[in-house]
Amino acid sequence: FVEDSWGDILLKIDVQGYELELLKGAEKTLKQTKLVVVETGIKPLYEGQSYFSEIYEYMTKRGFRYAGNYDQLDSPKNGEILQVDAIFVKE
Repeated sequence: FVEDSWGDILLKIDVQGYELELLKGAEKTLKQTKLVVVETGIKPLYEGQSYFSEIYEYMTKRGFRYAGNYDQLDSPKNGEILQVDAIFVKE
């Protein structure tokens, strides 16, 4: 995984709910990117936020596959997953 990515771009996105808008504005960069780690909402935290399902659809349509989560934020109240740092790899 690491050896194959030398010279490729890793894009890490965490913009408090505006991840989908950022991705839409980064079409040219995404074409050169091998790995994207993007914070995605599972439960509502921010007004107008992007959710995992939206990010997943957007990324898979652009040739990326979902490869799991790097990290996640759980609710201190009930343990529910609130958001994840989802990993997408260019096919």
